[in-house]
Amino acid sequence: MVLGLLLVTALPLVLGTRTLIARDLLHAHYRLAWSQTEALRDGTLLHVDPRRDHQPLLGNLNALPLYPDNLLRLVADPLWALNAHVWLHWLLAAWAMHHLARAWRLPRDAAWAAGAAYAASGYLLSLFNLYNLIAGAALTPLFAALCLRAGAARDAGTGAQRPAAGAGLVWLL
Repeated sequence: MVLGLLLVTALPLVLGTRTLIARDLLHAHYRLAWSQTEALRDGTLLHVDPRRDHQPLLGNLNALPLYPDNLLRLVADPLWALNAHVWLHWLLAAWAMHHLARAWRLPRDAAWAAGAAYAASGYLLSLFNLYNLIAGAALTPLFAALCLRAGAARDAGTGAQRPAAGAGLVWLL
């Protein structure tokens, strides 16, 4: 039920009828996103940002220039894609915390409650205006869950390769 409320809350953002207007998200990250969008649509990657006095862009961790959801900018409005980055990670955070709770051996219902509580926490909601930090906060519980599963599989003598590879992929993101 709580996850349903999260989905209903996110629905206007998904449909594009509402948008997140927050300090850093709009004033700093949207300008970076616009430059990246133009480059992606031209089939290139920007090494420097011409809109910001040619500051480095490809290595700018605030811009997340190589993050997979940037591909949304090829098919959608840059503001919608910027918002999608936030609401996708908001929903992903609930799922990721569910997996961490399951790795702690909580029952399924309790794990979903933990995921919903994490997604609705003040900590996560306060990161909505920080484009680069919402991704890390959403993925950290999944990384921890995969590390725990890899360790448990190794201790049990079973294949730890899959959870370890998953943890490596999440760390790469």
